[in-house]
Amino acid sequence: MRQQTALSQEQLDQLLAPIALYPDNLLAQILTASTYPLEVVAAARWLQQNPNVTGQALDQAMMRQPWDASVKGLTAVRQVLVMMSEQLDWTEQLGEAFLAQQDDVTRTVQLLRAKAAAAGTLKESKELKIVRVKAAPTAGGTSDFAEFIQIEPAAPDVINVPVYDPNVVYGAWTYTNHRPFYWRPPGYAYAGALGFGAAVVVGSALWTRYDWRERRVWIDPARYNRFNRTNYPVGTQLGWRYNVQHRGNAPYRNMSVTREYITTRTNFNTSSRTVVVAPPVRSNTTVRGVVPVVTPPIRNMPDRPGIAIGTPGGTHTTVRTGTPVAPRAGLPNPPPNGRPALNCTPPTPRPVGWEPPISCRNGAARRDVVPDRTKPQRPAVAPKPPTTTANRPPAPPTPKPLVTTPRPPVANPPKPPVTTATKPPVVATPKRPVANPPKPPAPAKRALDCKSAGKPPGWRPPAACPR
Repeated sequence: MRQQTALSQEQLDQLLAPIALYPDNLLAQILTASTYPLEVVAAARWLQQNPNVTGQALDQAMMRQPWDASVKGLTAVRQVLVMMSEQLDWTEQLGEAFLAQQDDVTRTVQLLRAKAAAAGTLKESKELKIVRVKAAPTAGGTSDFAEFIQIEPAAPDVINVPVYDPNVVYGAWTYTNHRPFYWRPPGYAYAGALGFGAAVVVGSALWTRYDWRERRVWIDPARYNRFNRTNYPVGTQLGWRYNVQHRGNAPYRNMSVTREYITTRTNFNTSSRTVVVAPPVRSNTTVRGVVPVVTPPIRNMPDRPGIAIGTPGGTHTTVRTGTPVAPRAGLPNPPPNGRPALNCTPPTPRPVGWEPPISCRNGAARRDVVPDRTKPQRPAVAPKPPTTTANRPPAPPTPKPLVTTPRPPVANPPKPPVTTATKPPVVATPKRPVANPPKPPAPAKRALDCKSAGKPPGWRPPAACPR
């Protein structure tokens, strides 16, 4: 597969135009779920096989699925999940752009919303609330925008998914070689430049929110706890982090994403910007630009999305690509490749029973290892001297060949031919007669007694007697 570099502004506009006018909580969860394209397809197929499962039954069914929590939450908005599954190539590119160019993605969404507002298509309605927030300066003292446009659903637990043609709603589309796709649900009737699908009750399934100033996705602890059956403190600020374990075997297309996460998917041991390596760890202090090292490894963590925890109202914990990771108190700096450095030198004083690591017992590192004298050692084996002509052992004598004496052939005397004269006569044995035993005489027939004289009362003559 051909590797891609950073996307241009034209490509980002094409990629984000179909969803830039979605409510912030739905947009944030689409971006996080798009980083797991295989699970998006699996969830969409599950919905097709279970079209009548909704409400609390759907929430209970999602608790038994192994998918990431962001994908499980989107099952409440079937229209969006079906679109992401049908436009799978777009979903993969969207997820990798969010991982590699999160700042550019945030900036592009705000630019597209400003274009739609200038064209007169983005305005408040009974389905959406438009909130304009003054952009505070960032840590560097500057901001790309004078204000941020936030889109919120009219009801917190109800979503009306916008339906629009991206080539029209933002005004004249200037990038003719990068036109976005136009997707609408089956049976949708055109309702102007910006329409809406049927209202969907999502409850706590959408638990993300977009922080436009910090340019990252945060998690609403109350909604997250209700949907995922967890108990994170409601006053804690939770930040979404990428869980590489849910990526599966889906390859990466972006070169920077490949370099950052391809080894992580094998070792599950990294501390990069958006990769989770353990369950969330609460911290009283955070430093902008670093993420604390967390343990244990990911294979021991429960099935839930990665979460970075900061302090309420404090600065978020984000690590840019290439930024070194700050260690926790009392721990050494982690190595750049996520593996501990090999130490083959015994400590001083040497503890009883100390042995060097297995990797030190082979190769050049073995020269720095001092054997443990507290245990019985094997006797040293003297090396064998090199074999030369002087010390070469004599060759064994050549065995004599075995001489076999052939045996003379045994002459079998010929048998005399059989003739009539030599053939012995055949003596016929007479058969012994079989004596048949005489048959016993037949019993004499009794004469019919048809006379009634001298018979007892009620006697009747036999049937053979004449009448």
